[in-house]
Amino acid sequence: MTIKIRSGWDEKSINALEVAKLAESNGISGIVVHPRTKRQGFSGKADWNSIEKVKESVKITVIGNGDIKDAMDASNMLKNTGCDGIMIGRACLGNPWIFKEIIYYLKQNKFLEKPDLKEKLKLVKEHAKQVVLFKGENRGLREFRTHL
Repeated sequence: MTIKIRSGWDEKSINALEVAKLAESNGISGIVVHPRTKRQGFSGKADWNSIEKVKESVKITVIGNGDIKDAMDASNMLKNTGCDGIMIGRACLGNPWIFKEIIYYLKQNKFLEKPDLKEKLKLVKEHAKQVVLFKGENRGLREFRTHL
């Protein structure tokens, strides 16, 4: 079992280390650390130092999350925090190619070309088709608009 935490409730109650140690001592096998407080929400800058501190304090798998917008960010997080892996959040919305780009960069140490319009349209059509199959035409297409 894994869990995902934030660094704390607010800047006065940073408790990621304590929560990570508690999780580990209770059998959790991995932890995702989002290094912003609950109060910050998605504002401000993610403090990757808290991911590094958690990684140094536990033996379980530590996955970093927060402010990964491209392949370079992913590489930097892995290098700078020592985390075992990364989790992509909002950066994949409208950019599902980010995963392929990150993997390519980590393996090849060079950037992958961005998809052209033809590739993007192909994916949009397939996505729309799958949403309609899953949710029906009326509901599926209404919900699908948010992805466009």
